[in-house]
Amino acid sequence: MTDRPAGADLLDAARRTLLDEIVPKLEGIPRFHALMVANALQIVGRELAHGESPVDFACSPAAARTLVAAIRDGRRDAEPALYEDLLRDTLHRAFVWKPAFLDAAERQQLDLDGDGSGTAVRPTGPRTTHSPPTPNPLP
Repeated sequence: MTDRPAGADLLDAARRTLLDEIVPKLEGIPRFHALMVANALQIVGRELAHGESPVDFACSPAAARTLVAAIRDGRRDAEPALYEDLLRDTLHRAFVWKPAFLDAAERQQLDLDGDGSGTAVRPTGPRTTHSPPTPNPLP
């Protein structure tokens, strides 16, 4: 048992203080800036609470461009697992950055708690890693 608050709890308390006690006293550009900070704190809090994407597309920028080109050219169309992983990654990122963008069906598709309730993003199993296709040596 710890008597220290979790990082996400500290961010939430700072955000609530900012919104409840400071923002109401501000006007114009300072108010806008304070609201941006509050939004950033909320996004970081969701990132801490819900973790990283269950799909790993970590690769060099050149490898990422190769993967994108292969998808655009249709060379990865026969890979339904890649499509599913891209969709899961996109929904996860949308949830972390702006949960209101997701409708109920998309939240359900994420199976956010693993119980079908769609309430919190949690990776369900090992992270999937994708790499760009190997170039075809044939002309």
